[in-house]
Amino acid sequence: MSEMRIEKEHVPLARMLYRAGLWMSCMDPDGGETARVREHGVIVATLERMKNDPGAKTFKPCLHVATKARHLWSDWEIDLYSFLQESKTYAKDDLAIRRGIYMMAYKVAIAYRERGFIKSMMAFLLSLINRAETSGPVFSKEDYVAISVSEKVALNELAVALDLPDYKIP
Repeated sequence: MSEMRIEKEHVPLARMLYRAGLWMSCMDPDGGETARVREHGVIVATLERMKNDPGAKTFKPCLHVATKARHLWSDWEIDLYSFLQESKTYAKDDLAIRRGIYMMAYKVAIAYRERGFIKSMMAFLLSLINRAETSGPVFSKEDYVAISVSEKVALNELAVALDLPDYKIP
């Protein structure tokens, strides 16, 4: 089996995809180390899964770089506070790329439920009321209740930064 070379032109987007997951993991500190480890596993699994996603074909080489360049990950983890600003530079890129960055953050957000059942169900019921007034993707009850308030705020900020208005969560 031949090794894939890391092409420098694919590194910036590979870095953004990885950072999207890390950034979301930092948005809700509840769950501690257990949540962080689980969410990092989701980043790795999502990168691998996206490589086989037909919707990701426009940035498939970047996904290969993201999974192959693990030796760069520690550098990519630096200064996550700038992630949201950096993501704005992708607002005019291909829709698939913008969705890929958003979905990486989304997958991490649903990976670990950081709040209790009662709060989760109340939030879901309120979302049903709000959902009647909005368009865009409809999230499953399981996904919706797994996303904390701070993660919803962060996902909405990312949707705005990437010019994905239909991805805002009520």
